[in-house]
Amino acid sequence: MLNYYCTWNAQNCVRPDAVLEPSAEVFLGADGAKKARDYLDEDSIFGSGDLAGQFAPVRDQLYFLLDDGWDVPRGTHPVNDAAIESFGSLELARDRFPSFPGTPAQRLRGVNEALKARGWRGAGLWVSAQACGEGFVSGFWSREKSAEYWRTRLRWSREAGIGYWKIDWGCRQFDPQWRQLLEELKQQEYPQLHMEQCHPAAAPVNNVVLENGRQISDGRFASWSPWPDRWAEILRNAEIFRSYDVLWQFSQVSTLDRIAALMRACPSAHAIINCEDEAYIGAVLGCSIGVMRSGLYRPIPVFDFDPQHNARKLHEITRAVRWQTQYPELPICDSALRCSEATVQERFRFAPGQTWMKEYEHQTITQACPAVITRGMEHLPEIVCADALQPLIIASQRGQSVAAESLPRRDGAAWRIPRAQISLPEARHAGLFGEWDCVRIAIPPEGFASVLARDLADGTWVDITRQTMRKGTQLVIPGNLIDRICRCDDESAPGLELRLEGVSN
Repeated sequence: MLNYYCTWNAQNCVRPDAVLEPSAEVFLGADGAKKARDYLDEDSIFGSGDLAGQFAPVRDQLYFLLDDGWDVPRGTHPVNDAAIESFGSLELARDRFPSFPGTPAQRLRGVNEALKARGWRGAGLWVSAQACGEGFVSGFWSREKSAEYWRTRLRWSREAGIGYWKIDWGCRQFDPQWRQLLEELKQQEYPQLHMEQCHPAAAPVNNVVLENGRQISDGRFASWSPWPDRWAEILRNAEIFRSYDVLWQFSQVSTLDRIAALMRACPSAHAIINCEDEAYIGAVLGCSIGVMRSGLYRPIPVFDFDPQHNARKLHEITRAVRWQTQYPELPICDSALRCSEATVQERFRFAPGQTWMKEYEHQTITQACPAVITRGMEHLPEIVCADALQPLIIASQRGQSVAAESLPRRDGAAWRIPRAQISLPEARHAGLFGEWDCVRIAIPPEGFASVLARDLADGTWVDITRQTMRKGTQLVIPGNLIDRICRCDDESAPGLELRLEGVSN
């Protein structure tokens, strides 16, 4: 599996002084990133911050990814060309990690081993898209000089056992040839390393054009020229491609529309899409996950970092990762995409303190995506919903296994999941995520003797045969039964694993 926990969101909202900030201004844009960048060090990870103490049930399946800030001295920010040149060293900053001595590779190994000792799969690294010393004014290095530089860094990571590189912004961020060079060097020097590419978005929302205070664009990724083509140019040669940052109020809709558009544009690509913190989307659609939520989050009076309460939905991470231990991520080319013509729309008017994009304050923004998205299914599932709020549904099929999620929608000031009925194709194994009115699964010809289910968060199997129904050729699982089995101590939506055992007599 290619999943990781990323420190970035915690760097913003977990630092102790965050709750004391007098104004939302310190959390906005590049200025907001400064304090987040400065927070990351060995104490925040292993000491008083205890970032490494999270996600105990599944952290052996997650890389712990040190995000932006780990390899520059504290106080270094990309505010001018000279400062930008400091990024991309891939050397642990000595003022941040003084307890890890030795060569660059030995120091990285020290952090990697310390994370493994805390139960993590190992360390991952945020990597600026440039060499330390490159800049917009100072210029870019030749291919030969770049190759020598990155060979050295790959060897450091190989010696240290680093498992993952998340390549993000930098002076070379929009250069597909440079990113391809890194992929080629990886195959030569350290093919076991997982390398994630991206194309930093022009905005964290899809195709928003404002005119006289009104959005005049459709809020769809596919129509957001020229970005889909530029993203696809990098994705086609990537091992992993990240769907990139979105605003929290639109997380599901914006992310799904990007996934659908990219898979449609590049159906033969071997890349796996990373869908960031949308854990259930990753589980159902075969995407990797970059976990951002944290149980260490404390509400900040002047800024809402968590409008959908993800800090209170930690069991969702456990459930998604445990499902993916059985059904790992799928390259785009391995599972066909289908989308409904019908779409859902989300609208939100941003007040100060509700977004880090200052230009969206006092603006009403619209995002849209297909109402139903599937992978590996011959037909779209039949969906029935009496709720006035239109459901947003994803589903997939792999052989005799199906998975489905009903996703949150905004309803007034809060988010909730409309309870729909879904009819899924024949299967003996299912992962059911979200809240449902009922789930119908076509019964295999050989039938079954019993139905077993478990909450993916605790793993205890129970026999629910008598609590389900047979209607013709379908097995019907009531939604309230899923709720009861997956009842937990936080606000996580259910995540149920179901198996049909035996055959009919």
